[in-house]
Amino acid sequence: AVFDAVTDRYADALMLAGMTVYAVRFEDLPRAEVVGALALAGALIVSYSRARIEADLPQALEGGALDSIFGLASRDVRLLVAAVGAVAGQCYWTLVILAVISGATVAWRLAYLRAKGIGGPTRPPSA
Repeated sequence: AVFDAVTDRYADALMLAGMTVYAVRFEDLPRAEVVGALALAGALIVSYSRARIEADLPQALEGGALDSIFGLASRDVRLLVAAVGAVAGQCYWTLVILAVISGATVAWRLAYLRAKGIGGPTRPPSA
């Protein structure tokens, strides 16, 4: 499971890097490298936030309440969006969409956890 998750992150990074290079070289739109970096960061944070919630906050998973949050920009959704955008030759706008939905997913998860009072800041142990 760990090997699969790690290779998935590498595959995502390579795919987004390739789309970024294409956008920079052929689409001539502003700050394509920044948009690509945001899409990559978003993809990694979506995966990381899910793993941390599953590992550290099992109470957040009770009753399946987070299932819809996990699906907003899941890896499957991001891969579908990337495939459609790449085939259409619109890598720049695809990267914009991926950055936005990834950021929205993480923000939604954090807002949900905060509203439920789960996973807030921890206090240091008393001396």
